Formats: sequence, C-alpha cells, structure tokens
Amino acid sequence: MVELRIPALYPILEPPEIISLQATVGSEADQWLDKPYLVEIEHRLETMWTEDKAAAGEGSGVIWRWWEWIGSGECLYDLGLLKDDVLRYAPPASFCQLADRCRLRPVGDTPMSTFYTALKTYNASQMQSDFEKTAFSCGICLEDRKGKSCIQMPGCGCVLYVPLPSPSRDVCLTESCLPCLSACWTLAVTEGSLENVFCPSVVCTKERATKDRKADNADKGVTPSLVESVVGKTLRERWERIKENRIIETGE
Repeated sequence: MVELRIPALYPILEPPEIISLQATVGSEADQWLDKPYLVEIEHRLETMWTEDKAAAGEGSGVIWRWWEWIGSGECLYDLGLLKDDVLRYAPPASFCQLADRCRLRPVGDTPMSTFYTALKTYNASQMQSDFEKTAFSCGICLEDRKGKSCIQMPGCGCVLYVPLPSPSRDVCLTESCLPCLSACWTLAVTEGSLENVFCPSVVCTKERATKDRKADNADKGVTPSLVESVVGKTLRERWERIKENRIIETGE
C-alpha cells in the first residue's frame, strides 16, 4: 500500500511525495517484504520522475506508471524476488500462519499462484470483516443497519437488511426486510417473471422504471445461492430451469 501527497507543483516541478509504503498481511506490523526492499521500491519510484525530468527538462505524471509497476508485480521481477513466476523469497512467520489458515504451505521458493491465492483470500476476509462492521442504509426500509445483518447485492452493490440464516447471527428475521424480499421473489419465480427477481432497493427500482425492461439486465448478477437462501431450494431450481429455457428459446 502506497500513501501519497500530491504537491501543488506536481508534475512539472515536484514529484509525488511518498508518505508511507507498506506490504502488509494483517496488521501493519506484519510486513511480508523486509524494509530494505521497501526502501529500494521507494527509491525506484522517485527515480522514475527524476529520469523523466532530466530527459524532458520538466517532470511528468508518473502516478499511473507507479501503479502499473507495483500492481502488475513488475517490481518483484526488478528486485529479483520473482523469477519464472516463482517468488524466491522466504516469507516471514505472519505470512506462513496466514497460508496455513488457507491450507497452503509456502516454502522458500513460493509459487506466485500460491502467494496470490493467500493474499486474495486474506483480502476477501478483510473486506467482509470491514463490511460487517460498517453501518449502511438499507435499500428497502432506508434504516441504518450494520453490515453483519445485511447482504450486498451482486452487480448493483446495494445493501439490504436481509440477515440470511446463520448460527452466528442473533437477529429477528421477521423484523428485517427478508420476508419482504422473499415474498417478492417467491411470487416472481412462481409466475415465471424472472425480470422481477432483481434488487428491490429504491435506487434500482427507480432506475428500472426509466428503462426498457427487456433491455435491462434484470437480475443484476443475482446468483443461484442467493436465490436459494431467500426463497428456498425448490424455487431456486425452478428459477434456474426458467432461465435455461429462456436462453434456449432466445438464443442469448
């Protein structure tokens, strides 16, 4: 993670100022790259702007180049840490513990796919943790609710106060918006109106009202698992059969 400050004279006369540069797994104390590597990365980032200024007589925008160099993993190749898609670096204990939780077993020469999977898994768990701790305005009832009692609709990203059944959730389902969503989707699937199995938030409902329903992607990325959790297995199977039949009929 790179934190920057953009000075007033950037990019012509001054480069972006690097406030902090971290390669963390978990807390800020769990760095998977040692400090000398981070110092070298910072030096090479600053050099990119300096070289441009020396060549052209003035600086140029380098933030996108920085992003590409770090985000693509090219920096690992340039530092000699990555060769033939294998990370030739012994990860610290914090990364090994994370990989163990992911049922991965990193060694000194860690395949990039293994390393990437562990970081991606951790990132997903952190995003879910942040979501559960954050308060959102429900797209149906407009009440503020914690994310742990909500779902985020795939596709549109709307948050609904729909606490799906879970042993870890102590919430009254009848006081949530789950019965409303369930009744809406149950009727839609029963009648074969797949265009009505969509996000019922105020925002999405208004958006659909101004569009041609046939042209609109009605389900907005609604998944089979989400449909089953709301209306049950039987209706989920009917929903899938109708979708398959429509694809065959329309050829789409």
